[in-house]
Amino acid sequence: MQMDAKDVLLVVSRWKGGNKIGPDRFRHICNAGRDALISGGFVVVKGEGEKNI
Repeated sequence: MQMDAKDVLLVVSRWKGGNKIGPDRFRHICNAGRDALISGGFVVVKGEGEKNI
């Protein structure tokens, strides 16, 4: 996944415990990072009228 975020450091961590999420963990990590960048207003969502969310 490539996003046009400038001057941003994003760290996603996972607590090692609880349910095993298997190979889907990478998808979940990417989705969590993407959601954080969008909700923080660091990237523009395409198809949303070029506005930050």
